[in-house]
Amino acid sequence: MVYGAVLPTLFKNPSQLGQLTPELAGALGSYALIGVLVGALVAGTLSDNIGRRMVVLIALVWFSIGMGLSAMATNATYFGIMRFVTSLGVGALVATVGAVAGEFAPPGKNNLYVGVAYCGVPLGAAMAALLALLLLRAYPNRATSA
Repeated sequence: MVYGAVLPTLFKNPSQLGQLTPELAGALGSYALIGVLVGALVAGTLSDNIGRRMVVLIALVWFSIGMGLSAMATNATYFGIMRFVTSLGVGALVATVGAVAGEFAPPGKNNLYVGVAYCGVPLGAAMAALLALLLLRAYPNRATSA
């Protein structure tokens, strides 16, 4: 969601990642979805070997670092790679967090806890996109400077 919020700024200002075409912008957006898929598929096997809680912790650290590195991207290639790498952690987290929430839910509250856990991704993404828009409005010169 943040990508969609900042995409108009990236189109207007080639000094951020270089000149973006609609095709390149679409590809950059798709890299994250591919990363989520791969991360989710790997998370099941990994959680069988090292435990679900450990996968959640690793995934949180993984995508937190990845987001920071993505924010420092100066070209589309690096940005695309980091979107994929970061999304591996997001996919692992999404695939694992529901199971962890279910493990800790009190009897009879399993569905509620799992449902609330899965609400975290869209709510967090919406909040991050809103924050990105607010920052772009508050610091318009920063978003358009080289």
